[in-house]
Amino acid sequence: MEPLKIHLQKNIDAKQRSQHAINFILWIVLASSFIAFSILTIIYTFLKTEAIQFGLIFKINTILIILSSLVIHQCLKYYQRDELKLGLIALVTTTLISLAFSIFQIIGWKDLNQQYKNLIGSQLYSKYMLFVGISGFHLLHLAIGLLLCLVLILDHFRFKLHAKSINKLRYVSYYWHFVGTVWVILFLLF
Repeated sequence: MEPLKIHLQKNIDAKQRSQHAINFILWIVLASSFIAFSILTIIYTFLKTEAIQFGLIFKINTILIILSSLVIHQCLKYYQRDELKLGLIALVTTTLISLAFSIFQIIGWKDLNQQYKNLIGSQLYSKYMLFVGISGFHLLHLAIGLLLCLVLILDHFRFKLHAKSINKLRYVSYYWHFVGTVWVILFLLF
């Protein structure tokens, strides 16, 4: 009986080390992304031109990203209480809101392009292109979050997402809040 106990303890220890490693990697990724966004934002703010005029669509996107962050937070609570159906609904809702954000982002870029395409070569156009680059970098992070949400949806249907197994959802939630916070900061600064 004693060897079984030692074997089980080794498995628990290995699982905990694995979770700590994933947690550490997540924080490294978030810190690296924060530094990259910060550098790009500092460059943007030092371009001495008039401000870019953003349309209503970027304001709608800001509301959408805040809403998706609130929904994924609620999703985590549902899974913690083993309310799996509500958790799945919240997870799918987060994914759909994020898809809407992505579509509106592309529409917003097209609108801005119409507004600034005649200014090619000017410093204002450079500022516009830097904004497109920064928001494109953000959209890439959002796409990664969408893929992670799809993986979580698959985990739900494989019965791998429940109150005793929510670390992956917790990590995606942290990531999601980071992506949302970055967008709100970018929106407020630009």
